[in-house]
Amino acid sequence: MDDGCNRQIAEAIKAFEDEWKPYSLESKCYPLMGLINRLLDPAIDDYVRSLPSSPPHNLCGIGIKHSFGGLLDQIGFETTYRCLRESIRRFEKSDYFSSEQGDEFIATASTLMFLADQLRAKRPVRIPIKDEQQKPRGVYKRSVSNFWPEFCPLSGEISEYQAFISNPNMSKGKEDDLLLS
Repeated sequence: MDDGCNRQIAEAIKAFEDEWKPYSLESKCYPLMGLINRLLDPAIDDYVRSLPSSPPHNLCGIGIKHSFGGLLDQIGFETTYRCLRESIRRFEKSDYFSSEQGDEFIATASTLMFLADQLRAKRPVRIPIKDEQQKPRGVYKRSVSNFWPEFCPLSGEISEYQAFISNPNMSKGKEDDLLLS
């Protein structure tokens, strides 16, 4: 987070980072966009409404046409990052750059730009599976790509499918077909 960032937005980002661990773009239980809309959008919209309506104070239409979460959802994280970077460049070329409010605007836009970059790289949380002695046995990934987890998320035991695949000497008979179906 840049020094000089708007205090209200900095507090919202800290609250966001405290809660974002289980959230990801792939999660249906913990959707990242829902957290952005709940914690970040109100603070960003309040900040944008406090800015002068002159053209140089423009954050890619955030707070005017759509919210920060709406922009991320519509054009994506990479494009939002580039758009905010271009807004900073345009603002630095204007006459308002030398003011104290201009410094705050640049720091806030930079913070949002780097936040968009961090959100692009956000991956689902991995939950450690522990045995009876609380020693780590492996990791259960909460993601769409891990259709057959190595360990059962409920019991912590190795899953039947993984046990079957990892032991090539297991005989495959009619009972095994029924057991794994």
